[in-house]
Amino acid sequence: MSRKDVQIRTNPSAKMYFLLNENLLNPISLPLIGEGTYIKYTEGSKWAHIKLKIQEKENQHSASIIWNIHQQDFPKVFKDEIVEALKTFLIHYENLTGENLNVTFEILEANYHEVETGKGNFYFAVANSIFNAFDISLHEPNIEAVRKYKNRR
Repeated sequence: MSRKDVQIRTNPSAKMYFLLNENLLNPISLPLIGEGTYIKYTEGSKWAHIKLKIQEKENQHSASIIWNIHQQDFPKVFKDEIVEALKTFLIHYENLTGENLNVTFEILEANYHEVETGKGNFYFAVANSIFNAFDISLHEPNIEAVRKYKNRR
C-alpha cells in the first residue's frame, strides 16, 4: 500500500475574519455594499474584482445569490469560487454567533481577465468585498488597478 499525503486548504483570510468578528457580533444594519479586489503583482499579474450587496432575505434559514452579471459570459469556475467564498463567510458567521444569517448576496459587478485571472482569485476578491462591506479599514479595493487591467483586454 502506498501512502499519499492529502493537502488540506487552510483559510488564508483567517486573520481578517478574526478582525471582522466584532462587526458580526454587533447588530448588522442591512443592506451593505462591499467591493473587493485581489491583485497579485507577479509576472503575468493575477487579479479579480467584485462588487456585491448584502441584503435581508425574507425566507428564513437560508441564503441566496442574485447574479446581476452576464452569467453566460462568466466562467463557471469563477462562479464556483464566488459561491465557495460566500459559504465560507456564512459558516464563519454561524460558528461565531450560533445563528443563521438569512441574506441575499447580489452580485453587482465582477471583472476578470481571460488569461490573468486565475483559480482562487475570485475567492479572495469575494472575501475582501465582505470585509469592505462591514469595515472599510479591513480592505480598501484597488479600483485604479482594476481600471488599468480591464483596459488591457
